[in-house]
Amino acid sequence: GFDVVGIAASHPAYLYAGKAVDPSTGEALDAVEAPEVLARRMPFMVVASVAWDYEMTKAHRHHVGDAAYDFSQQRAGLLNDALEGYIRELGYHTVRGAANGQSAAVAAGIGELGRNGLVITEKFGARIHSGDAILTDLPLVADKPLDIGVDDFCKVCKKCAVTCPTNSISFDDKVVHNGVEKYKINWETCYRLRPLMIPTSSKCLTCVTICPYTKP
Repeated sequence: GFDVVGIAASHPAYLYAGKAVDPSTGEALDAVEAPEVLARRMPFMVVASVAWDYEMTKAHRHHVGDAAYDFSQQRAGLLNDALEGYIRELGYHTVRGAANGQSAAVAAGIGELGRNGLVITEKFGARIHSGDAILTDLPLVADKPLDIGVDDFCKVCKKCAVTCPTNSISFDDKVVHNGVEKYKINWETCYRLRPLMIPTSSKCLTCVTICPYTKP
């Protein structure tokens, strides 16, 4: 039922250095190992997600666009619950809520990180949410990072930066932030738009819709 699935080798740099969150309740888990310990105990990450409906996503900054986002989130959550349960039924262990979704998705070959700060996939572009990866000790084979030309394309396209309603997407080159070379998004100005959109929507999604990779 997933639209994209990838396997990544665990690495401490992908894991949160604090308490993990139980995805079913949103509550912090009581005890989580240090990233180095957890990566050794759970050497693989399963990254799987559901794409937002393309036609509905075009109605961004509207309740219809919100629905495309929310429905895919709910479906992906149910599928990940089922997948995690199946792995445990096989006799292996899992942990969710401990890995950065974007890092895991890039490492698993789901897509490349674009100028808009989102993971851009080959088939669905940016309309894929990087949700909670499933860390597991189930023996798997890690996929390789994907190269579909996003890095070169984003250097010249800049369409997301031009159309961002809050000017939160940089026109400049990549910078190193928290040890990662990427286009730095001004998340503070990005999120300030949300309260102003409440009468018509709760999410912007302009940078998703406008990205040429998002088109079928």
